[in-house]
Amino acid sequence: MSTIEGRPRVAKISQDDHGGMVTIAAAVGLTYSLLSFFIRLYTRWAVGSRFEPGDTTLGIATLIGLGQSIVVLTGVIQGFGKALKLLDPQHLLRLEKLAYAGDLLLIITLCLSKCSVILLLRGFSRKANHSKACKVILGVSATWGVASVLALALRCELNHPWLTINAHCTHLFLRWLLIAVFDMVTEAALVSMAIYLVYSLQMPWKRKAYVVSAFAFRFPIIVLAGLRLYYLALAYESPDPTFVAVPASILSQAEMNYSLISATIPCLRPFMRACNSGFLGGPLPRLRGSAYNSAGSYALHSLHSDRTPETNGWRDSEQKTSRPASSRPAPADARTVVEQTPPGPRREDAESMESRGSEHLIMQHTREWIV
Repeated sequence: MSTIEGRPRVAKISQDDHGGMVTIAAAVGLTYSLLSFFIRLYTRWAVGSRFEPGDTTLGIATLIGLGQSIVVLTGVIQGFGKALKLLDPQHLLRLEKLAYAGDLLLIITLCLSKCSVILLLRGFSRKANHSKACKVILGVSATWGVASVLALALRCELNHPWLTINAHCTHLFLRWLLIAVFDMVTEAALVSMAIYLVYSLQMPWKRKAYVVSAFAFRFPIIVLAGLRLYYLALAYESPDPTFVAVPASILSQAEMNYSLISATIPCLRPFMRACNSGFLGGPLPRLRGSAYNSAGSYALHSLHSDRTPETNGWRDSEQKTSRPASSRPAPADARTVVEQTPPGPRREDAESMESRGSEHLIMQHTREWIV
């Protein structure tokens, strides 16, 4: 093993061996993806919130991504990144099996990451059209994942589908091309869905931009997928694929781990505060006006609604006021103001947190009357 000033080198890189680059990319990406998921777990634990389906899906995706990185690192040990002339047939066969498994795990991780984001989007709104759109995108993403796994699993010779080097394998790049195109389309659909979700909500444009930007962090995945496809084409055309495929492998690690990281970004406090839903906001603000939803979902909801509290599942909180109660409709010049009151050591705050539970959605609003 080569050394630097007498110490062993962690990742060896030479003229005929670029496997160390893949090792560094896999190690760095894995570190950040695991860290981002632990941050998501901590934010859930910090506010005592229950785990949603999106959290479970992302957890499974992170575990599979961990396995994929381990497979890639094992492949480097077996000789991936080295010139083909330096590999003996036994190591080459092991390397092809590892590459085959790594490709399948990569697709599964990307698919589950998409699904976790869609499930998060679905929980932001209870409107029927929003829920239907999320179900459509979820179905398309799941179908893409299953079809992609089958397309890669049933390739070349069915008895030995992992053999791609020196084997009769047609249309392999075409399969990757179709997989990448639908991958990019579904990612663009996720961001478009976020825009569609907040467009009809009555909230400041600045807050809408915050929410959309949280999901727009997935746009780089489209760029990474396109670059990866380009370098895959070079690798399949090269007589030395184990060496030329290094950039494609690095981009695969970047796309997979960034997909996991970007799935956590919408759950971070600045973006969830922009949603004004009480989720990840630490101590919940004091209630003024309407209270919470018994469904317990942290949803974005327009303050303009024709439904009454009796029909949409909302309950009114008790509120003392010097103004007598009136059943007349709101005047035309009335407007709704959304505000948050800083938390303080008030008795009703403790009652709301302790006796009513902090897992419920809390929407704060007051009415400002212009006379």
